[in-house]
Amino acid sequence: MHTKRISMAAAVALALGVSAAQAQTTMGTKPSVDRAQKKADRDKIEAD
Repeated sequence: MHTKRISMAAAVALALGVSAAQAQTTMGTKPSVDRAQKKADRDKIEAD
């Protein structure tokens, strides 16, 4: 019974760790898109 609880706790901890890691990696994509868009806007203004 004790081993079963430990296994369940380990599975929950693993699931939480994986979801936290995914949340950190998805946030990293947005700023690069914003930088690229800002640069394109600046280049467009300078071209005019």
